[in-house]
Amino acid sequence: MNDKFIYDLKEKYLELKNQENLSEYLGKMSEDDYLMKIARLDAGCAKLKPQHLLENLFRNQNNDDFAKLFDGTLNDIAIFNNDIFSVHDQSGSSIRFFDEQLIQRASLPVDILILPEQLLANSPTLNLTLIRSFLCRIRFFLNVV
Repeated sequence: MNDKFIYDLKEKYLELKNQENLSEYLGKMSEDDYLMKIARLDAGCAKLKPQHLLENLFRNQNNDDFAKLFDGTLNDIAIFNNDIFSVHDQSGSSIRFFDEQLIQRASLPVDILILPEQLLANSPTLNLTLIRSFLCRIRFFLNVV
C-alpha cells in the first residue's frame, strides 16, 4: 500500500519524482496542499497521511509504544480510506473490513474466524475471494505485530 501510494504520487506529480526525501517533503506541506494532491489520485489507491508512511513507522520501531503506534496507524488508514476498505451489502450498507474493535482484539484468533461469517451473514453473495484476501491480511497483521 505504501509503495503503491508513493508510486501513484510520483506518477501524478512529476515534481515529486526526484525528491530525495519524499516523506519529509510531504510532511512539510500544508494540510490543504497535501489533501489536494492526494484527492487527485486514482480512486483505487489508498490515501495515506505523511505519518502513515513506512518511513515514519520504521523511524519509530524501537519506541516502547510502537505496537500502539502501529495499531493506531492501521486504524487511521482504515478510517481515512473507509470507501476503499469496505464492501457494500445488498441494502447498500457499508461493511468496513477494519474497525477499531477488530484491531484492538486482533490477537484473539476467534475474531479472525467470526468476522468472515458476520460478513457472509450480512451479504450472502459476498465474494469468497474477498474474504480469503481479508484473512490473509489479518494473518499478515498478526505475524507482523
